[in-house]
Amino acid sequence: MDNMSEIDWSRLRKLRQGFLEADGHLPDYWRDLALLAAYDQTFAQRIGWKWQAVLEGAGVWQAPLVIDWGCGSGIAARTAFRSACVSADRVLLYDRSDHALRFAARMLAAEQPGLAVETTRRLSEPATPFGLLVSHVLSELPDPVLEELASLAERAQWVMWVEAGRAQESRKLGQIRDRLAAEKTIVAPCPHQAPCGMLRLQQQQDWCHFFADPPRDVFQSSFWRQASRELGIDLRSLPVSYLIAGPKESVPTESSDCIQVLGRARLYKGHCRWTGCEAAGIVERDHQKRDSRELYARLGEPGLHTRLKASELAPHDKTREGHR
Repeated sequence: MDNMSEIDWSRLRKLRQGFLEADGHLPDYWRDLALLAAYDQTFAQRIGWKWQAVLEGAGVWQAPLVIDWGCGSGIAARTAFRSACVSADRVLLYDRSDHALRFAARMLAAEQPGLAVETTRRLSEPATPFGLLVSHVLSELPDPVLEELASLAERAQWVMWVEAGRAQESRKLGQIRDRLAAEKTIVAPCPHQAPCGMLRLQQQQDWCHFFADPPRDVFQSSFWRQASRELGIDLRSLPVSYLIAGPKESVPTESSDCIQVLGRARLYKGHCRWTGCEAAGIVERDHQKRDSRELYARLGEPGLHTRLKASELAPHDKTREGHR
């Protein structure tokens, strides 16, 4: 990637500010294909890295049709099909912007020449079974549109949904997760089917989020060094909230003693404090390094799919009072 001279950094900075300040009423910001191309080389790549991390270990999801809702530059569908985790004969790109639809369709068709790519600005529920990809839209949608999207997700065979790792997006996604749990199996990140523990009143200071790893070569890239300076982004940090849900009859669930590690542990001298999600709720525990250096290392740098069994915990790992 070496197209720095073609990028208008000031337009991207303005675009990013709009994303950060969005309150559910962000207007169509795709003014032309040049802005989409610049976005696709920068912000969309970072979203793609999040999708790659989410799709690791997700299995293979099949449907005759896949809908990429609010497709933007098409990075969600492109990453999903590139990973071979998603299998379909047709993909339908939905967006309010004609510019986005044209750009995304062209990019996806070039990467997946055997795939039938369709576009629409007016989406009605398909007659054929479908899967649903949704990415980074929760901060932009007014309540009526979000309700339409949630209803569509309820009717999909399976749903893969990736959002920013901020509290506001995470909590909205948690509410959608509980809504989908009535008819679907929650595959990830939750290790259980109980209501989301993060939505309980005592968890108002916490939220369900994780950190994806960018590709290693990013840190040796002159392009990304400049992008980091120009756009004020931390290349090391990729916070993400996500949800994968599938049909109840076809997706196995975890055992009842499984704990999903959330975020990153806070490291102290000789011990760490970490947060986990289990069927009984959200737990916060202290782990002494002397009890298990291997577990200490896993907790210090957890991945999106780091799950523990209760039997793996050291004898002295205690749930901190008030955290369940």
